[in-house]
Amino acid sequence: MKFLNAIKKKKDKEHIYRQITPEELDFYLIGATGPVVVSLVILTAVALAVLIWGFTGKLAQHMTVQGIVDEEKDYSLTLYVDAEETHGMKVIGMEAQYTLADGTQGTGKVVRRSTTPLSAGEIEEIYQNEYLASHLASGEYCYCLEVMPDEDLSEHSMELCDISLITDYITPVSYLLA
Repeated sequence: MKFLNAIKKKKDKEHIYRQITPEELDFYLIGATGPVVVSLVILTAVALAVLIWGFTGKLAQHMTVQGIVDEEKDYSLTLYVDAEETHGMKVIGMEAQYTLADGTQGTGKVVRRSTTPLSAGEIEEIYQNEYLASHLASGEYCYCLEVMPDEDLSEHSMELCDISLITDYITPVSYLLA
């Protein structure tokens, strides 16, 4: 039985070798059809676009804290950021995005930073309100930052809001490799 199988395999191989001649080669070569070529071109274009975006695109890094619409400072946003998080960081001119309690969203820029950090107790003394101080203090010692909003917030006086500071921009590749 094994002997017959070996002979049959040898005949099959000889048959294949005998049929493949230069004249019949076109018969055995199968080219890619139109839809396959289009799919490959689209897949290559998408892969190339993702690769380019990965090296040239920008992702924003955020720091989110709570702030207050301060009527004593011309309705600017006042927030207190942990001194350790902002150590050595250039905060003046930093972009900010805020969301008020009623869902109103807007943008602004940081225009001032206090020269010395304040403790939670000092923040409580400023506002005479323990609830506000507990929400505003983001650390043991905090720098006071003032954000000038692009819109008028006079009707939202002394209202708490969420403020997201854009601290840095990184490329997607460096984000994935970090």
